Amino acid sequence: MMKYLQSAPEPLVKLHREKKINNGRDILERLLTDPAMNNTWRALGRKITDRKGWEALFKEIVFISRQAKRRLPSRRATRDSFSDIAIQARKLAKSIVGGRLDRLAYELFSADTMAVIGAPDWSDRDAMQRSAFAHSLVPVWPSFSDLLRELEAQAGQLAERAMTERRLVERNKHKPEALYFARALTAYCIDEFASPLCRPVTDIATVGLGYDVTEDFVKKAAKGRGT
Repeated sequence: MMKYLQSAPEPLVKLHREKKINNGRDILERLLTDPAMNNTWRALGRKITDRKGWEALFKEIVFISRQAKRRLPSRRATRDSFSDIAIQARKLAKSIVGGRLDRLAYELFSADTMAVIGAPDWSDRDAMQRSAFAHSLVPVWPSFSDLLRELEAQAGQLAERAMTERRLVERNKHKPEALYFARALTAYCIDEFASPLCRPVTDIATVGLGYDVTEDFVKKAAKGRGT
């Protein structure tokens, strides 16, 4: 029988015991059973007081751990990807502008979405009725080609910034996965708890993810410095 730590949060123990998770079960099991997590669970227990808070933290840990494993593309590849999106958006906008497909943006919404907004009979309404309802919500709607031109502009901006903007982790950094995880989780902790919680993040990284990191490594990561 699984022996959980007495300090482990009950909502996460219940989550693990009842097998209600599809992703990260192995991570959670290590975090709930390894004695090295005792101090961390106690520290986090002073910050988190309800089930939603614990589940949100665990989901963030799993999400960040999966993102950390993704191969980081080069700056040039990122730039080229956004540039290609801009070119395709420009071509598509040019091909539909003024034609039958260049409708207003509300025509993109599904019947389910419009039902939530307040039009459960959206599929049964004719063009004039849909237009009247949509314009009662928003006086001016962009067309499909307007949206594509905006997509072109934003993709172009991202392409320009790709070569110079600061990244969470550079490709040539030592221990890039661990560095990404440490920076992202300390950023989450700052947002949620007004503190990077470097010691707890270190324990989560070493026990849950198996990263060979120290608290000093995490502190540097939290300050945006590599190792």
